[in-house]
Amino acid sequence: MFERDFSLEEKNSMLKDAVIMLLLLMAAFWVNAGIRISGLYMDDLYMWSCYGEQSFIEYVFPIGSTRFRPVYWFAAWLELGIIGNRITWVVPFNIIFSAVIASFLYLFAKRLSASRPVGFIAGIMFICSRFSYYDISQLLGLMEAMCLLFLLIILYNMYSCIVQKEYTKNFGKAVICYLFICFTHERYMVLLPMFFYILFVKKERKIRLWFAPVAVFTLVQIVRLMSTGGVMPAGTGSTFVKDTFNIKDFIKNIFSEILYILGVNAGPEHLNGVTWNDTDFFIKLFVCCAIGVLFIILIIYISNQISLILHQKALGNSLYTTLLFFWSYGRLHRSFGSNYKS
Repeated sequence: MFERDFSLEEKNSMLKDAVIMLLLLMAAFWVNAGIRISGLYMDDLYMWSCYGEQSFIEYVFPIGSTRFRPVYWFAAWLELGIIGNRITWVVPFNIIFSAVIASFLYLFAKRLSASRPVGFIAGIMFICSRFSYYDISQLLGLMEAMCLLFLLIILYNMYSCIVQKEYTKNFGKAVICYLFICFTHERYMVLLPMFFYILFVKKERKIRLWFAPVAVFTLVQIVRLMSTGGVMPAGTGSTFVKDTFNIKDFIKNIFSEILYILGVNAGPEHLNGVTWNDTDFFIKLFVCCAIGVLFIILIIYISNQISLILHQKALGNSLYTTLLFFWSYGRLHRSFGSNYKS
C-alpha cells in the first residue's frame, strides 16, 4: 500500500545524494578534528548538572524559569542521556548534527540551483563556517544548530509555497516548524510576519491559512505566560530586553551583521575571534575583492529583475524568493539590544 517503485534514474539520483551526504559527514569530522571539550563551564555546566538533579518533567518543562524551551531541552535530555559523564562525546555528537544540517543545505541548494556541485559547495561552506564551529565547540551549541535546521525547513517550505501552485501542505509544515522553533528559542517568534508575506504574495483568501500562524504565536505566548510569568523574552545575565533595548545599539548591530556577511568582523571583540584591525592584509584584500565581485553580481541581478518587471508588468518568483531570503536574515538579527544574545 505504501510501497513505491523508483525508476532507475531516481535510484541513481538518491545514490549520488547519499554519497555526497557521506562526504559531508567525513568533511565535518576532518575540518573539526582539532576540537575537543575537556570540561564544562557556565551554561554548559549548568545544563549538565541539572540533568543529574532533576526529573524528566522538571528538566524539559520547568515552571518558574525565565525561559521555556521544551523542544531543545528534550533534545538536550536525550543527548545527555547518551553522553552521560563522557563529556568528550559532545563534540562528535554535535559534528554529526552539523553534518545533518549541511546535508539539508546541500539538498536545498541543489534544488535552488539544479546543480549538485553548487549544493555540495553550500554544505561545505557551512561546515567550514564560524557558526558551525560555534555549534560544535560547546554543549549549548545544539540549541543553535536545532534552530538553524528548523529555520532552513521553514525557508524550504516557504520557497516551495512561492514556486508551487498548490502550497497548503508546505505552508502547514512551515507553521508546525514555527511552533517547534519558538519552543527551541524564543527569539524566533519574530518570524511571524514572514508567513503573512507568503500569503500576501500568493494572494491567499482562505482565513484558516492566515489564522494558523497567529494561532501558533498566541499559543506560544499563553504557554510562556503560564510557565515563565511573562511574554517578553529574557536577556543575557538576568537582564530583560525591555530594560536593555536601545534603538541606537539596534541600528549599530544591524550594520555589524551586514559587515559580518561580507567578511568583516566589525562587532564586539569577544565575538569576533580575530578583529578586522588584526586581520592579515592579504585576507583583507581577499575580502575586499569578494565584496567587489558580490557588488557586480548584485548590479547584474537588479538590472535583470528590472528588465523582467518592465516586460512582464509584474514581480517574478525569483524576486519574491530573494526578498524572502533577505527578510529571513533580517528577522534573524540576533540583537534586539546588545544584551539579547542568549
